[in-house]
Amino acid sequence: MTHLNDAQIGSRKAINMNTDKYQYIVERSKENVREFRSGLQSIILAPPRKGNIVMFHLGRSGSTVLARMLSDHRKIFWVGEIYNLPIRFGKYTTTNPILRLDKKMRFVPNEFFGFEVKPFHLELLGISLAQFVDALRCRDFSHFVLLERRNYLRKIISSVILHQYGKRHENSASPTLTKVFLNIDCIEIDRQRKTLLGFLEKFDKDIKEVKRACERDTLLEIVYEDHIFGDPFVGYKRMCDFLSLTPEQTSIRISKTNPFPIHEMVINFEEVEKTLRGTAYEWMVYA
Repeated sequence: MTHLNDAQIGSRKAINMNTDKYQYIVERSKENVREFRSGLQSIILAPPRKGNIVMFHLGRSGSTVLARMLSDHRKIFWVGEIYNLPIRFGKYTTTNPILRLDKKMRFVPNEFFGFEVKPFHLELLGISLAQFVDALRCRDFSHFVLLERRNYLRKIISSVILHQYGKRHENSASPTLTKVFLNIDCIEIDRQRKTLLGFLEKFDKDIKEVKRACERDTLLEIVYEDHIFGDPFVGYKRMCDFLSLTPEQTSIRISKTNPFPIHEMVINFEEVEKTLRGTAYEWMVYA
């Protein structure tokens, strides 16, 4: 019986470890090749891409319900928000937002590819809205969508409830009332801190900038209050018409999260009311 010394045992262990590592690399390589072939085959067999879609919105504006309905359409590949990323030193960790988009678009067999972006995402990415839209044009984006919620105050309240309580969506037909205190001097939402008026003015500016950046393009405007709030199918059909697609069977799987009167949701309602009195945003308090 042959006995091995420590050096020989260590050598054999190293060989075995290297062999296992090599086999793992080979298997991963084979898997990557299979994925590549599958993706390539999907592209070859699929009909040519008819268009790419980007939807701009501020959040808490019906984007999730609309996105889920679009995802149900067999001709649309909808990836949702692709820039909701970790932050370090006040910036997103990704160094190339366009490269991230290119990766998401790769090997998509559907006739349409679509995604969503919020203006504050671009700020954290260090790219202007105009630069971003120019990059989209270079990638054959032909359909631009702006999902707008006119009542920015309700968007702010819904975002504060999300940040404080994690209440994102309702799956019940009977939503529960959640009350919040709005610190009019310092509200923290969307990874930013501003006064109440500061956020209202910023949202106004963001919407105008999206419209200005897309002046040369075909821009579809979907308004939450007109096309989502009463019946999301109205917004869905409007989107399908924009893409020249026949609407397909879909369902609404979430309900309104915070549909209550503002005076019931905001603990310091009178303070908010006083702050917005005489401003362009006063009507939002009562809508």
